[in-house]
Amino acid sequence: MEGAVRFLLESPLAGRLREFRSARAQGVRSWPVRDFPNYLILYRPVADDIEVIRFLHGARDLPLLLGEGEAGATP
Repeated sequence: MEGAVRFLLESPLAGRLREFRSARAQGVRSWPVRDFPNYLILYRPVADDIEVIRFLHGARDLPLLLGEGEAGATP
């Protein structure tokens, strides 16, 4: 995971931009962890740095984890 975080520090826009309704989740990006393809780093580029929000399994309900409603709810 450390290698992935170092890469994201050098290339903060490399991750996939995620779309969430919540204002607090705007600008959140995801990046898969090498050798652990089911795991993601959720982060947000900030100034000359990144804010790591979570390391998590990709099968998790991302909108629910970021405060966007109830489990299994559809938009």
